[in-house]
Amino acid sequence: SLPADPIDSTRSDGKLGRVLAGTISEGHVAECPICMEGLCLRPCAVFVRGARRTCPHYIHEDCAEMLENARSTVDRESGRGLMCPVCRTDSAATRLMPRIEDNPRAWFAAADAAGDGRLSRREVELALVSQFPLNYAELSAS
Repeated sequence: SLPADPIDSTRSDGKLGRVLAGTISEGHVAECPICMEGLCLRPCAVFVRGARRTCPHYIHEDCAEMLENARSTVDRESGRGLMCPVCRTDSAATRLMPRIEDNPRAWFAAADAAGDGRLSRREVELALVSQFPLNYAELSAS
C-alpha cells in the first residue's frame, strides 16, 4: 500500500497522483541499499563525519539506525566503523535528511554532498529521488 501522497493528487485532474502511484508500483523509484524499498517511502539519512557528508548516498533513517546499533562500542567511540553500503566510505554517524518543504536551508545543506555551498545537478537529483516518487532514470536523462 502507498504512503500518504507527498503531493496533493487532488490538484488539477488528479493525473499527477496517478503518475506517481504508477511510478512506485512499477518499481521505478530509487531504493534504499539496505532494505531495497523505495527511498521516498520513509525518512532518509545521509552519512557524515562532523558537519560534512562523507558520500553522496542515501539510506532510510531506520536502516541507518540499524547500522549504527550494529557497530561495536570501540568503533562508535572512535567515530569509525559506520560504512556506506554503496561506496564503503567510512563515516562517524548518519544524519536525518530534512524534508525540503519543512526546512529548505537545512535540506540544501544536507543535499550538498561536496560541501562546497553549491548543488550540482546530480546532488539535486539524488536528494529529490530520496524524498519524492520520481523515476531517477527519466529525471537524469532529461
